[in-house]
Amino acid sequence: MKNAALTLACSALFASMHTSAQTAVSASAPAESGVPVERLVAAVARKSGKTFVLDPRVHADVVIEGKTPTDLTYPELLDVLAVYGYATYDDGHFVRILPEASIRAEAIPTISARDTRPGAEFVAELIQVKNITAPQLVPILRPLVHSSGHLVAYPETQSLMIVDRFDNVRRIEGLIHALDSAGSGRARGAPDKAAPEGGNTDDAGR
Repeated sequence: MKNAALTLACSALFASMHTSAQTAVSASAPAESGVPVERLVAAVARKSGKTFVLDPRVHADVVIEGKTPTDLTYPELLDVLAVYGYATYDDGHFVRILPEASIRAEAIPTISARDTRPGAEFVAELIQVKNITAPQLVPILRPLVHSSGHLVAYPETQSLMIVDRFDNVRRIEGLIHALDSAGSGRARGAPDKAAPEGGNTDDAGR
């Protein structure tokens, strides 16, 4: 009888310990593993009035701390998508979302120097230089271009074409103008190494 009572007491103790451990694990685990990216896009679409097209390969459960996921703005959504490896661009009809590795094959819209876009949106821009040759800039700037972006020079028109996220295109554009201006100053300040038309005046007096 005593043995049966002892066995029952031990069983109750172990059951209590197991329940406490399960409660501790549940309390430490996040309440939600993530929000489906489709749900985030749908919420932003309702608020912004934009129409989104998602590539079939776009699937993710997005984890955001400190803000309700469905309260994201359009630019914030693009930033979040970039973290999860997705690229976005606006073709004027749809905002297209696809894996970054596929962005080069897309018809990315070309912007001008005055255009403004969300920082994470992919765009293309042609930038012309005057005082240095465009191909010279390619090895200098290429490491700054996103791995999914593109940079190429057109020597005939002294132009560079950049495909990248908008904020990085603007950063690179600023560097191009700074280097071009420095090239202009060097050209104006360069000494003329050619001899005078009448020859060296020192030699003429000898």
